Amino acid sequence: MEIVKYPAPSLFRKSKPVEKVDYELLTWVKEFVDFTQQPLGMRLLGMAAPQVGRNIRLFIAMGRIYVNPELVWVTNAPKTLYKEGCFSLEHNKFDYEVYRATSIRLKWEDLTGATFEERFNGQKAQVILHELDHLDGVMCIAKPEKDGIVTKETKTNDGIRNKRLASKATPRKRKP
Repeated sequence: MEIVKYPAPSLFRKSKPVEKVDYELLTWVKEFVDFTQQPLGMRLLGMAAPQVGRNIRLFIAMGRIYVNPELVWVTNAPKTLYKEGCFSLEHNKFDYEVYRATSIRLKWEDLTGATFEERFNGQKAQVILHELDHLDGVMCIAKPEKDGIVTKETKTNDGIRNKRLASKATPRKRKP
């Protein structure tokens, strides 16, 4: 298993729901879990299936497997500026800052089909929102200005200067 690197087209595809959990998927998920538990060069908070070549709505974060996750609520409170990184960005050169909601409610299934719903705050909400972006085919450095990327010109390890998008935080719309 390998990490898919930006700008691979598959990172920009919206992932399909997991329709059924069969032996093939369970075998793949075990490989995915094992992969995320090896040293990857930086601290792993989460990883989405598209980052390892599978465009399905599944991610691993904080010791859990989330299948077909969906936001059911996002706070109206002002967003907070977070510094993030991403395994799909070469050597994590593209550190960036993004405004994200500080509190969310997520609904998801596990591999048995059981449904869960839980509220997440702070860094846990940030990690989940980052992984949901991957499932929606949104890369952190390619998000439109209205989604809250902060301008930042940085010099990468290879001497290339990169400019980020600038914007102000805009609240996400609640799902009905």
